[in-house]
Amino acid sequence: MNIKNILQDDFVVSFLHDVLTDPNTANEQSIVAPSGELYRTNQYMMLTVIESLIRYQIIMKEDQDTKRFLNNLKRQFHYVRSYKDVILLANYLIAEEVKEKLKLDEMNSKESIRKIVNFIYHNYIEEGYCFHAFPSTFVMSINEEGLYPERNYGSLDLMRQVNQIFKGYHYSFFNQLDQPIAPAIYITDSPAMAYFYGMQTPEYFSKLLATSNAYQDPKKYDFNAYYRKDKRACMKNIENFCNELALPLKDKSTVMRYVIEEWNNLDASMMEPCVAFIKRSAIGRNQLKEYDVILEQAGSEDIVYTISKITESRFPRDKRYTKILPFEFDIVKMPSYNKILQQEAIVEEMEEVVDEVEVAVENVVMDNIESQVNQLVLEDVSNEIEDDQKGVEINFKKAKPQAGYADLVALTGLFCITLGLTITIIVNYFH
Repeated sequence: MNIKNILQDDFVVSFLHDVLTDPNTANEQSIVAPSGELYRTNQYMMLTVIESLIRYQIIMKEDQDTKRFLNNLKRQFHYVRSYKDVILLANYLIAEEVKEKLKLDEMNSKESIRKIVNFIYHNYIEEGYCFHAFPSTFVMSINEEGLYPERNYGSLDLMRQVNQIFKGYHYSFFNQLDQPIAPAIYITDSPAMAYFYGMQTPEYFSKLLATSNAYQDPKKYDFNAYYRKDKRACMKNIENFCNELALPLKDKSTVMRYVIEEWNNLDASMMEPCVAFIKRSAIGRNQLKEYDVILEQAGSEDIVYTISKITESRFPRDKRYTKILPFEFDIVKMPSYNKILQQEAIVEEMEEVVDEVEVAVENVVMDNIESQVNQLVLEDVSNEIEDDQKGVEINFKKAKPQAGYADLVALTGLFCITLGLTITIIVNYFH
């Protein structure tokens, strides 16, 4: 797929960087999805741009026009005031490209609009994709074996111990251990949602280290630590949380030992978000039952809204219980959060500090050193980490995406359900 190359293109990454760090929206209140998940406005805008780009690529299936689409989108971005504006503008640009592709003289008549809508429906729905996000650690095995509902946890026994520890304080980061449910592959029809989950996969680990609603103090916790795969910041988060709960040293040591083992198993410092583009036809999602109504109404409203009715998300989180074979999907490596921030991941410099924590943990568990002595060791490490972080500033505000999955109306589903805008920005520019 051409999208593999486009998403790693320097021009695209630079554009996403500008959106993510845009000072005009950096201080705006975060957007709360109906499920309770909280997204920084800049993050939401970035996800919307990525979604628009992927939708364009799926619909047009051509690489040479993508730069033109992006240039037009970027050139108009100063007109944009919200994520809904981005969707409307992108839909207009897509309609213009389809009009040129079909060699239509105009796109105002009902006949022309129906041809454009049919083209988009055929490519985006009938021959389009759904998505499943996973860490780059598993690319090779998924390429060879396909997508399975089950996942083998490398530190399952330790995970159970950690779960029991936090359940004693009325927290649970590993819901799959609390209630026996049939394992499933979670898929979505939203490219934005897929990328969002890609940044935080595996979700059980992200919730433990950064994104849980158990982390509530924005001054104490780095809510973007896991997105950046910043081991030092993640370790600091979990250590602060253990201290906040006043965990006994033995329990704290078990928790930190699990974090280190799982981080190493996942090679998390170098992990990147990957998305499987799954053919809709392979999972029976290549038809919209309401399409006849959409087509019949085409022309009675602005085309940007008609396009949204086709591309809007209908199942941001859907379960599949059977295997998906390798030939039924393509894997796309998405740009990492660090790459978009244009920030190098902190890996080597802090390994020695984390290794000291690991040594302290191992000593507690394996050698049964007196708790008071070990407490001093861990406190020294905590102080050292805190000293190392002084003077390091991130040029955007932190906010926490809360635990849980987004509902049907979150992200792209929300785009069309809540569309109440005029298309003034489009009319002003193109007419």
